[in-house]
Amino acid sequence: MTCTVDYTQLDAIGLAALISRREVTPLEALDEAIARTEALNPTINAITLPLFERARAAAKAPLPAGPLAGVPFLLKDLGALLTGTFPPARASCSLASYRTMTARSSRATRRPV
Repeated sequence: MTCTVDYTQLDAIGLAALISRREVTPLEALDEAIARTEALNPTINAITLPLFERARAAAKAPLPAGPLAGVPFLLKDLGALLTGTFPPARASCSLASYRTMTARSSRATRRPV
């Protein structure tokens, strides 16, 4: 990031403040989050479906209104659908083989217009 603030010391509100003051861009914040994810995920195995390029495209688009606009986030595998991805398996072996692409996004994952 282009600021001198340590990213690891920021919560979502602190990062949102930097973005709204244009001290960092959403893309810079995302790239930092991706770098940390790539460093940590091999150990903790928390992200099963990385959508980094999709996230980069969203970070380059105009921001929606809201207090956390531009802040990167993870989508928990609890049933939220995202168009063009596989449905979540919810850590279930019986659902893991269900590999039909979703045709729509659930309300929780739709970007406000």
